[in-house]
Amino acid sequence: MGPQLILPNFVLNSRIGQVEQYTGIDSLKHCRNRDHFKSYPHSIEYRYNSRGYRDQEWPIDLTHAVWCLGDSFTTGLGSPMEHTWPYLLQQTSEQRCINVSMDGASNNWILQKANELLDQLQPDAIVIHLSYLHRDAKPDSSLSDEDRRMAVRHGAIDTSLWLGQLQQDISKLNQRRGRTKIIYSFVPGWAVEKTFANEWAKIAGSAWCSMPETQAEWNGVPLFVQEELTKFELKDLFLNWTQLLDTMPLHVPEFEVQDSARDHHHYGLVTAQNFALAVSQLLG
Repeated sequence: MGPQLILPNFVLNSRIGQVEQYTGIDSLKHCRNRDHFKSYPHSIEYRYNSRGYRDQEWPIDLTHAVWCLGDSFTTGLGSPMEHTWPYLLQQTSEQRCINVSMDGASNNWILQKANELLDQLQPDAIVIHLSYLHRDAKPDSSLSDEDRRMAVRHGAIDTSLWLGQLQQDISKLNQRRGRTKIIYSFVPGWAVEKTFANEWAKIAGSAWCSMPETQAEWNGVPLFVQEELTKFELKDLFLNWTQLLDTMPLHVPEFEVQDSARDHHHYGLVTAQNFALAVSQLLG
């Protein structure tokens, strides 16, 4: 790769040049549904480039590419590379889309990569597909990106606190974005709109307003509703959620997962196509 490697921290060393047939939960032993796995109609190969990412080799001019950052939903676990949303986005947008993703990646890692891109390239666009809140990264920066991965137990999560931290991290990123267009999105089953709407519906009385989706709407929530939310210890949760959405002027609304990959967990082709189309429309 040579001493003048651009973005030297954008390397997954253990995967450089590797080719695999199965990885992670995309195997008969670890998949979510073995019948689905065995009947999956497409051939899959995990081929990693000279950076260790599941992508073609990168072009010389990286500034005008669309950078796709995420976890295994961006890697395209359980799907041929041609069915991954970054690859499909490249076909739809007719712009080179670079896939920087790692299965098990935390939002810390994803946002760190976005910050490094802003520091060193100021590219035209970055698409951030946020990972699960329960994931984290070890603070030891001397470890490789893969060795820093760490899953926090679900029971240890203070969702409201983590939403607040994520909002602060994204606000800082937005302040530094300059000319770069940043598009945000969420993996399914995260803390997305439908999840919060369901929680609101469970406790809402007949006189309640609709669930606020922006800070301005939150400011108009009647006092008695705020008091009820406080009783249920949910006020901070909803407040932090609306504040997080406010930091994402460009984000892909929650979309329906219509099919699944071979592992019966990640995106199938139709879902990846729909997602890529939604991102392409925001890219303009």
